[in-house]
Amino acid sequence: MNKKYSLFIKAPAKINLFLEVTDKRQDGYHNIISVMQTVSLFDEIKIESGAGDGKIEIECSDKTIPTDESNIVYKAAQSMLDYFEIKNNLKFYIDKKIPTGAGLGGGSSDGAAVIKGLLRLWETAEKGCFANKECHLPQQTALAAKIGADIPFFLTGGTALCQGIGDIVRPIKVIGKKYVILVNPNVHISTAQAYKDLDFSLKKTGQKHRIPPSFDGSSLYEREDFYFNRFEEVIFPLYPQIAKIKADLKSLGCISLMTGSGSAVFGIAKSKEHSEEVFEEISKLGFKTHKVETC
Repeated sequence: MNKKYSLFIKAPAKINLFLEVTDKRQDGYHNIISVMQTVSLFDEIKIESGAGDGKIEIECSDKTIPTDESNIVYKAAQSMLDYFEIKNNLKFYIDKKIPTGAGLGGGSSDGAAVIKGLLRLWETAEKGCFANKECHLPQQTALAAKIGADIPFFLTGGTALCQGIGDIVRPIKVIGKKYVILVNPNVHISTAQAYKDLDFSLKKTGQKHRIPPSFDGSSLYEREDFYFNRFEEVIFPLYPQIAKIKADLKSLGCISLMTGSGSAVFGIAKSKEHSEEVFEEISKLGFKTHKVETC
């Protein structure tokens, strides 16, 4: 490939409608049961691919994010180059809109976007690289799981039941879309530290929350008792302002929960009009707030 090819791809944020951590594995990862949902807050990534020797470059609008080999985008790109055994030079421009350290999965979503974006780009520019290697969803999932636990979910997005370390993904059919308010309390929470704190808490916790075997998503947004996040028990005592945001959203008539290991909190509104009312009121707290939709 002598010329340079490029494309733009969007990487959505996610919220966890249910999140239970069942146990810690011998490899250091944790087994989870979670229902995840993508929402319309996006990072935007420009991908460039051209002939070269396999060099990877990353530029990011958020200068606090490392752009070296530790970046998930870099890892995903290197994984794709290795898998297809090609030596293209790759460059990524990331316009970061999803807050980091907020439990919204921005890094993982970016990694999945790179896998999908390079496949789309190389289908046009490097058709020969697919001659001896298949890369359908099972192969993509295997690649993604080696890079990060949440990345397999973002390959398909939507609503899904995720188990294992997040690599076992079962789509859930949900009819219609919901209007969601996202509140970012400007607290950066380390996922690794949150899991360490949770490990201590889990030793004292006997009962685990389970999803009923008959669960099919038909009443997902009507059952407030379904919503659960194990991380709230370790994050709320450390950051009471996060607990207050949840309480405020519930008082405004939303189903509310912290997402991931924190710190963002979401509220599911009853209608578009209700979401606009909640957005106007909750914005008075002074935190960065987004009106989004399920997608």
